[in-house]
Amino acid sequence: MSTPSAPSAPASTDRSAISPDEKVPLKEKIAYGFGGLAGGIDASSEKYVNNPIFVITCGISPAIMSFCAVIYSLWSGVSDMIMGYVSDKTRTRWGRRKPYIFVGAFLTAAWSPLLYLFDQSWPLEWIIAWMVGITLIATSLMSVWNIPYQCVLLECTTHSKERTNVAAWRAYTGTLAGLGMSWLWWLIQRPVFNDITGKPDVIKGAFWVFVGLGVLVLGFGLMPLLVKERTAVSTEKKPPTELTLRENLKLTFRSRPFVILVLFTFLMTLAGAVKGGLEFFTRLNYVFRGDTQLAATLTGIGGTLATIVGLAGIPLFQFLSNKYGKIFAVKVIMASGFLSSLSTLFLYTPNNPYLSLIPGLLFVPGASAIWVIIPSMKGDCVDDDLLRTGRRRSGSFEATYSWTLRLSTSIATLISGPLVVLVGYDASLKGALQPESVIQSMRVVLAIAPALIMGLAIWMIHKYPLNDQRIAEIKATLDQRRAAEAISTSTPT
Repeated sequence: MSTPSAPSAPASTDRSAISPDEKVPLKEKIAYGFGGLAGGIDASSEKYVNNPIFVITCGISPAIMSFCAVIYSLWSGVSDMIMGYVSDKTRTRWGRRKPYIFVGAFLTAAWSPLLYLFDQSWPLEWIIAWMVGITLIATSLMSVWNIPYQCVLLECTTHSKERTNVAAWRAYTGTLAGLGMSWLWWLIQRPVFNDITGKPDVIKGAFWVFVGLGVLVLGFGLMPLLVKERTAVSTEKKPPTELTLRENLKLTFRSRPFVILVLFTFLMTLAGAVKGGLEFFTRLNYVFRGDTQLAATLTGIGGTLATIVGLAGIPLFQFLSNKYGKIFAVKVIMASGFLSSLSTLFLYTPNNPYLSLIPGLLFVPGASAIWVIIPSMKGDCVDDDLLRTGRRRSGSFEATYSWTLRLSTSIATLISGPLVVLVGYDASLKGALQPESVIQSMRVVLAIAPALIMGLAIWMIHKYPLNDQRIAEIKATLDQRRAAEAISTSTPT
């Protein structure tokens, strides 16, 4: 009996339409979105808690914090790479990712509060050693959960735009998480955590707050178990040969779209690191004149407003991405960051501290939406690779991207931390106001440096080759391949 040929996609077919088989049910989108809160809570500790505790309270130099952050990022990249490779090779009755998501959620939740279980009377070297040791273990445990979780997005649907829609739910919950995370510094200073003299004990406060957050990490971290995998094809079940970790890495970096996406991410990360590294100290010293209580309060208010604006920005950029393409949407996001950076020269003023909230609000819609679009673009790179190699290597791509993101973060942090010191910041002053010349230098660098880097990022994403037309062509070819495999499997020999 002859085997029918695979049906070809008619030229008039609407390849942007999402078929029922490609549609991810709402409950699964919500489950995946809330899973992002687990990672968001972990990632927010450095931004909202570690600088106030380890720099302001303990007196560790920002340059040392940057160097330590490089160590964390490089180690996390290694553990992510191993986890991606291992999960790609895993075959269980529950799938490749779910066993690791289950175990990783418990491990991450239990370990997260231990970072703040130290005594401020310890020598500074002991505190630094404790911070580094606990964080290295924590990043390893987080890899067990995070890489399989990231792969869920790449494997829950074969449709590019539906991946964007699923990623939007993670952006929604991530933005909501920012509402709570932005109040962490304020929360750990509450009187309930005061020491016996009645002074705020922020270290004690951070420990107990993160005990509570650990419970949330566990609950949210288990929710992605509800999401189904919809991308399996026969070539994945019986690969011709097993690739080594090194071969996987080389094959991944042969993807031109992926390499461009990595370079863009580096520029975006560098801009964010420079901005974030200087923003905290510039606002504290120039806008708030050293008033940590006012700084903590406005940080909380800014986070609340950012949540509202960020939530509004997600559907806007989701619409721009689906209507005009992901490349266009990313360019708009970077342009908003460019304007946000320059505006700090005029809107950071001690005469009206509340104006310092505006630059962040200019960029926050795009900052929320960028992580709707980038994960979907990674999925497009995976599809392009599947077309070329016949393998769906979601874990390898996700782990490699995570590794390069960590490396980018390391380089960016290595630049941004010493940059704070280079402009004259003196950590030994602890809570005291920095000299006026140092403050003015921080203001200028904060405004100019991130804007220039974001301009380069716009140029880089302009080179990205997977536009809507190419994505549709890849999808049509893969659909034909799946149809041919299905017919071949169902035809009697």
